[in-house]
Amino acid sequence: MCIRDRARRLEERIAALEGELAAVEDDLARPEVAADPERVGAGGRRHGELQEEIAWLLREWEQVAESAETTE
Repeated sequence: MCIRDRARRLEERIAALEGELAAVEDDLARPEVAADPERVGAGGRRHGELQEEIAWLLREWEQVAESAETTE
């Protein structure tokens, strides 16, 4: 896979995860969810997982972008 394709796939994955993160945040902001400790816990865990995965993918994307710059 070429560097540009890898960067594009990372961007797509990051965008998808950011969309899922926004949905989790919206869900956690709903009063009926906020009133349910079990749902808050599950949502909070998922929120953390998504943030961590996004952070890793962003680091990987930066490395790929740097590689693309040096090969051009």
